[in-house]
Amino acid sequence: MRHFPLMAVAVALLAAGPAVAQQQESVPASPLPIPSVDENAGPREFLTAARQAVVAGQAGLAEEALERAESRVLDRDVRPSRADQPSEQMMVKTISDARAALHAGDKAKALSLIDQAVQQQASNG
Repeated sequence: MRHFPLMAVAVALLAAGPAVAQQQESVPASPLPIPSVDENAGPREFLTAARQAVVAGQAGLAEEALERAESRVLDRDVRPSRADQPSEQMMVKTISDARAALHAGDKAKALSLIDQAVQQQASNG
């Protein structure tokens, strides 16, 4: 039986690491389903779609609807020098928290936060 020095095994594994990582990165992630809301709709419509998807147990659809609602809220005029600064709008944080609750599997909290975001939209609009 032939024994390889430990250092040679370690070098071989390190050399293979980038190739393995590259193979894993090339596997495309499946796209999230698209909510049946007009592409030009406002945040409220996407929040409503997200709520319906959470109730129906469609986490992927809810995630996409929340992302689209958040992007509608983030549509704003900003000086180029401030473009890299995140929005300080409370509604953006609420939607972000709803997405986090959804990822954590906390359906009740996600629904509560979506309802809160709808209320914030109503008071802003």
